[in-house]
This record gives sequence, structure tokens and C-alpha cells, in this order.
Amino acid sequence: MSQLVRISRGADGALVLGPGTGRGAWLCSLPAALGCFDQATRRGALDRALRVSLGGDEVVRLRAKLEDMSG
Repeated sequence: MSQLVRISRGADGALVLGPGTGRGAWLCSLPAALGCFDQATRRGALDRALRVSLGGDEVVRLRAKLEDMSG
């Protein structure tokens, strides 16, 4: 069974992949999540869903984590 990937912003403002509390956004299942992530960041969809302006460092760090998860 495939599972969607969740990105959330906790109370401390940190972005987390996986289950958690706080405002979140859902991406496609792995391994398609990388493509969904790239498209969502290009279109600004993650910024809107999380109600923040994601910095370049955060985007790079999250993408690297998704790559690790994809194996």
C-alpha cells in the first residue's frame, strides 16, 4: 500500500517530513513525491499550503530528505 508524504510546520517553525502536528501539506506517494515536491515548490503551492515563504535552504534540505526516503 502506498502512503502520501506529509510536510508539516510545527509550533517552533521547523519543517518536518512525516506525521506531526501543525499546518501540513500532502505530497504524492514515494517515489513520485520528488516530482510532486518539485512542481509544488515551482508553483508556490507549498508556500500557500503551509502559509509561509519557504527559503531556498529549507527547500534543498526537504528535497534531500525526500531523496533519502525514496532510496
